[in-house]
Order: sequence, then structure tokens, then C-alpha cells
Amino acid sequence: MANSPMCSMVGAEAALTALCAELNVNSSHLGILKVFSGALPATCETADPSGALSTGCTFASTAFTITDGGANGLATGTAGTIAADSSVASGGTALCFRAYNAGSNGSTLVCHLQGTVGTSGCDMNLNTTTLVTGATFTITAFVVTLADGSGAD
Repeated sequence: MANSPMCSMVGAEAALTALCAELNVNSSHLGILKVFSGALPATCETADPSGALSTGCTFASTAFTITDGGANGLATGTAGTIAADSSVASGGTALCFRAYNAGSNGSTLVCHLQGTVGTSGCDMNLNTTTLVTGATFTITAFVVTLADGSGAD
């Protein structure tokens, strides 16, 4: 028997809104994004990869604005301003990222999003994947999409 469930665009937008809200910065938690030189873990529940390059870029109080992707069937979350990491912890080549909801003290990290990093064709594209120890690491744009499964609205 085939198993091909789909949700509506309204459902995809609601799911993406809930997921991205976990990265909002408020009094109870911080949304933090880190970049690693290790391989992308199998799941968000898997331990962090090796090679933490960035100790964390912080999302805004409203981390993402969610929009209907139109006829392409994708709900789109566009990140607001992400505070730079003013001092890269360790130099190296960025391979993956993780976005966390952290306790207000920033110490209890729960991964909510992860993906590959490169200069093109990746989940997060950077102008360079080479990070230098002590340098500032800045993310100028970050977009997350979630398909409604139909290919159209």
C-alpha cells in the first residue's frame, strides 16, 4: 500500500512557524546557530559533530518571517538579523551547521535544524567556508523551506 501523505500550504506554514519560533530569542531561551568542520550528523538528536568553529550567532527576537512560497509549494522562513560571532573559536573549513534553542543562560542546547554548509547548492551558503580563528563570522541571509507536498498551493 502506498504511503504518500501531504499537508496543505496552511499546514506547512504552521509547521514551519512553530519550528522557527523555537529559535526566537526571548526571556526563556536563545536561538543560536553554530558552524562545524565535522560531518553532518544523521539526525538533530545525534551528538554535535566534531570541530566547533563558531561558538554561536544569535537569532533575533523573531528569528524568522514565514511566507507562502506561491505556486512552488514551499513555505519559506527568512531569518531576520542574526548577530555575528565576534570571535571564531577555531579556524577550519565549515561543513555543516546546527540551529539550537538554548536555555536563557545559553548552556542547554537543543538542536532544531541542521544542514550542510558550502558556497553554493547547500542548505546554508556562505561567501567562504574558510573560517579564521579570532575573526568575525557573519551570516547575512538564511532561508528555510518546508514543502507542502503538492508542488503547488
